[in-house]
Amino acid sequence: MKNKSLQHPFPTPIDKFFDKNKDGKLDTFETIFRDSHINEMEIKRQADLKKKK
Repeated sequence: MKNKSLQHPFPTPIDKFFDKNKDGKLDTFETIFRDSHINEMEIKRQADLKKKK
């Protein structure tokens, strides 16, 4: 799915969840929410990995 992200310019499986107007592409705000979610999941993954050590 097309998006305007500089941080994560590639499509992801969760893009459809963030495409609120169902136009097949993520606008600026949809992209911000998607990137925020991706970053939050990465922080949680890093914390989980740190706990296991």
